[in-house]
Amino acid sequence: MYWSNTEFDENCEQAKNVKRILDYLNGMFPSKTPELQRYSVISLFLLIMDLMPNYDIINREREIADWFIGFEGDRKLDKMKEAEEQNPVLVLYQRWISNASDIFESLTYGHKVLKKDLLEKVKSLPLKDSKRNFDEAQRQVIYRRDNGMCKICGKKREWNDWEANHIIPWSKGGKTEIENGQVLCPSCNSRKSDNN
Repeated sequence: MYWSNTEFDENCEQAKNVKRILDYLNGMFPSKTPELQRYSVISLFLLIMDLMPNYDIINREREIADWFIGFEGDRKLDKMKEAEEQNPVLVLYQRWISNASDIFESLTYGHKVLKKDLLEKVKSLPLKDSKRNFDEAQRQVIYRRDNGMCKICGKKREWNDWEANHIIPWSKGGKTEIENGQVLCPSCNSRKSDNN
């Protein structure tokens, strides 16, 4: 795999995404955590990769880490029970992650179990707005409401020289609705994006 990817650009969007996920995981577990095993690190990476674009998980590292440590504790306690008292989902999860932790079916099953458990137990993880960009009608209302003035620098913008910007960033759970939109000139929008 290494030799077939020698031309991989470490500054490409895929590499940046991997770094964002690893940084998030590092924020979840800043010190040695015995619950992290080879299979669980892969599973957690896949879980965070799935959650980042779809759920507002910003500043939720501790809460998600606590959930995972609890999940691992439940799984280990379940293994100590008599067979007829064990949770069948956890038994299957254990079987999949123990015997073939790196095959596609195993990773898929493990991911489904983790995600379902997380979303059931951490109920306050809001879905991000699936609509990323303001539509034309919303842009017109935002432009007229703001009198075409950039909300940062205060300069008047022509219709073809402004950007509809989320006041609460979309990446942080901000909705793509008129109340959360504002007029920004391209340079102010770029500076604001760099700071988020």
